[in-house]
Amino acid sequence: MSFLGVLIGVFLLAAGMQRVGPDAVRASSFEMVDSNGAVRAAIEMREGFPAIAVYDGNGQERILLTSTVSESAVFIKDSTGTTRLGMAQFAHGGGGFAAHGPESKGAAVLYLKGRGSLSFIDPDGNMVMRLPETQ
Repeated sequence: MSFLGVLIGVFLLAAGMQRVGPDAVRASSFEMVDSNGAVRAAIEMREGFPAIAVYDGNGQERILLTSTVSESAVFIKDSTGTTRLGMAQFAHGGGGFAAHGPESKGAAVLYLKGRGSLSFIDPDGNMVMRLPETQ
């Protein structure tokens, strides 16, 4: 078979794939790797729901964007994997933003539904202030 025959065959095969091929790449996961082959970001399914994760140089997950039946959320984590900043929208219509202390001890939580509230929680898990105050 001549080179021209092979080239024509490849062209016809490629042209045929365009007519019947998919309009999108389909996969259960997609990984972005650095020059050393280490995974630095991934788009994947987690427990049946899509997630986008970003990893630091040690392979620790640092940012997670996820959406499930009950929430859509973004979590920003420290080098130990502890969520330090979180933002979520819940299925019941509320949403909010939370800033957590080291090891998730203590937090400032802004919750938005109805009137909304701002709460401060100490490292032992006790609410020390809430605005507006509950009655």
